[in-house]
Parts: sequence; C-alpha cells; structure tokens
Amino acid sequence: MHFHKRKLDRIIYEIAQTLELEVLDPMKLTNITQMEYFITRAYVKLLNAEDLYSGSTFYKHEDPKNLKWTYGSAFFFSMNVYTTTGYGSIAPSSSLGKALVIVYGLIFVPLTAVVIRDLGQWALLYLTKMYTILIDSFRRVRGFVDKLDEDEIITLPIKFSVSVMILYLLSATMFIFEYDELSGPPDSGISFFHAFYFSFISMSTIGLGDVMPNNVTFSPLITIMFFFGMPILKVVNRVTYICLENGVFGSMTVLENRLDTIWSKATVLPTGQVISEPPTIDVASRKTSMLSEGMIPDENDGSVPNEYLNNFTIRSIATFMKANGDVYGGAFGRVNIRRGDIRNPGSAADNQATVRSTSQRENNV
Repeated sequence: MHFHKRKLDRIIYEIAQTLELEVLDPMKLTNITQMEYFITRAYVKLLNAEDLYSGSTFYKHEDPKNLKWTYGSAFFFSMNVYTTTGYGSIAPSSSLGKALVIVYGLIFVPLTAVVIRDLGQWALLYLTKMYTILIDSFRRVRGFVDKLDEDEIITLPIKFSVSVMILYLLSATMFIFEYDELSGPPDSGISFFHAFYFSFISMSTIGLGDVMPNNVTFSPLITIMFFFGMPILKVVNRVTYICLENGVFGSMTVLENRLDTIWSKATVLPTGQVISEPPTIDVASRKTSMLSEGMIPDENDGSVPNEYLNNFTIRSIATFMKANGDVYGGAFGRVNIRRGDIRNPGSAADNQATVRSTSQRENNV
C-alpha cells in the first residue's frame, strides 16, 4: 500500500511539474487544444497508475475490440449471475439492466442449483463405479480374488475425492494459463499462481474479482469450464465436506459440553446439599456399551444418533469425522455401490435400482 501510494504521489508530482512548465509558463502561449491534450494525458496516466485504464472510456474508444459488452462478455456475465460467482468485473450500469438481472437471477439461480446437483450426482455415480473397478483390478493383481465380497458396499474415500478435486483444479489452471498467454502479446498472460487462484475462486463461487485473465478476461470458454467444475467441488467431494462438517460440529459440541460442565460446577447449591460424584466406568466397557446401544456411529452407516452427540469428547471427534454419518441427515451427494453390480453388470435399470435402494436404506436408518 505504501509503495503504491509513493508511486501515485510521484506521478502526481510529475504531472504538476509538466503543468508548470508547459501550461503556466508566462513565456508560452497555451490554447484550448493544448490544454485538452495535457489533461487527457494526465488522466490516462493516473488511470494506468491505478490499473483502471482497461475499463475506462478512452480504452474502449481506442479499438472496437476493447468494448466490454459483447456477445461473449454478455454470455460470461450471464453465467456469473446464475452460478452466483459474481466477479464484479462486468456489471450493468443502467437501472433497467440491474432490474433485469434481478428477474434473471430469481428464475435461473434455483434452476442452476438443480442442474449442478444432478450433474454432480451423475458424475459421482460413475466415479464410484470407476473407483470400484480400479480397486478390484488392483486386488486381482495382488492375488486377493477370494477376498472380493459381492455384497460389499463401496463409497468414494476422502483421498480419492480430494485427488479428483485437485486434478480438475490443476487442469483448469493449466488451461487458463496457456489460453491467456497464447491470446495476447508474449509474456502478457496471467501468472501460474494467479491462474490457480482464479480457478479456485471461480469454482468455489467465491468470485472476488480481484484477479482476472489479462487477454481473455470475459471468455465464454472459461466460464463453461468452471460451470462443469462446480459439480465436482460441490457434490463429488461431499464426503470431504462431511468430514470437515463433522469435525467442526463435533468441536463445537465438545465446547458446549465443557461450558455446561463449568457452569454446573459454578452453580451454588443450597446449604447441606452435597454433589454426588458419578461412578467411574471403565473406558472399554463404556465403549462396548455405546456400541451395543447404537450411540457410536458405524462407519458404513449414514445415521448419527442424538445420544452420541451428547457424549462427545475430544478423542471421539476423530472417529466421528471418519464416519459416514451426516449431521444433517441427507443422502444427497453420496453414492454407495454394491460390488456385485459392477462385476456382474445387468441392465441399466438394475444398477439404478441398486443405487436407489441403497439411498433409501440410508434415509430409513
């Protein structure tokens, strides 16, 4: 900030010196045309110093290609609206345009959420099938054919989901880096780090708008690529989000229980009343009891009993994070596939019925 301020002060000082030498010198005659030229140069120089020249009117009038609103940029803006990315780098300036954005958003934002959900669920289904085939092939190579259970239910692990997310993110980064570099003068493209930053900000719909490609700022290809990346981040990696959600939820529950304990100890009891100490229970027997009563979530089960949430400890958070239990109780974004359906594929309807029945069983638990 201080460096930028010093740079701006130096430019203002140079403009003031030029004004004194060329305009205010009594020995020189200055007409209106020269004054206009001087003011225009000073204004453009200040815009360049603030990195605002590319959006100015002078820049747009230099070349018709510099116009911000084209069919391509309008497509870019429309997708930013209904994906809720909203960079802010392009926006309507008239009241009518802003009113139409409100109407457009009310109609298409919910519709886009449904489309992204369905695309993500479809991608999750086929990624789970691909993962099942890969681990079965790996086990056959290692000679573990006899250990392949036909009725085993397989879900995507966290490591595989994170790998898919990182792979797509790096692919988008490489595409933007090369596309922006090849679309303009040499060495004028966005840096690799900024391309990665822009890809993450876009696919996560954070959309700060502080970093944009230099030469293909409003390219429709970029926003289409991000549109198909959103289901991967939002749905395919839901198993990762469940882990994080459970970790945060468990930590807050532990904090709440500790605060309740501190408050209970700080409560003043009537004279003569003694607090009875709870009986000591062996940890192993306590865990066995909680397992038998269903108070600890099974890693293959999607349910989270309320009794378990009331018995959280710091050590139990790790177990809860590894479980498939969703604190919100939803089956959306989760696919469980039976190994027998992959090894002995029947009709497409049979496979869909298996996935559907698995999802229904999760909801009923």
